Amino acid sequence: MAAEIIPSKNSSKSYSAGMLGRISVLADIDFSVRQGAVVGFLGPNGAGKSTTMLAILNLINIDSGSILLFGKPNHDKTTRLKIGFCAENFSSYRTQTPWSVLLFLASLSNLSKSEARNRASRSASAR
Repeated sequence: MAAEIIPSKNSSKSYSAGMLGRISVLADIDFSVRQGAVVGFLGPNGAGKSTTMLAILNLINIDSGSILLFGKPNHDKTTRLKIGFCAENFSSYRTQTPWSVLLFLASLSNLSKSEARNRASRSASAR
């Protein structure tokens, strides 16, 4: 049986809604992803798809529960090196060049600027 690489146990997230109190956006979600699986999230706007991905990658903190990546807590930076994620709407500052965006994204994966340049050059020359 394939190894469990992303288990989530009772993970919850809520946000403050001012005078309305707190709004729950994830409520005790339990799921797991096994090695080699391809997983997609389907659902209407507001269903929690993006929130779940942001929680998995520890880009937002969950209120309760736990999420592991490759057997480590999801806040361990080394685990993000094994995952690719492209948000639905990526935006950058209008003053940024494609090259500067590439270097920024590479820095999120702990690539050095020289390694990012090498990979970009190889990719561009392969086309």
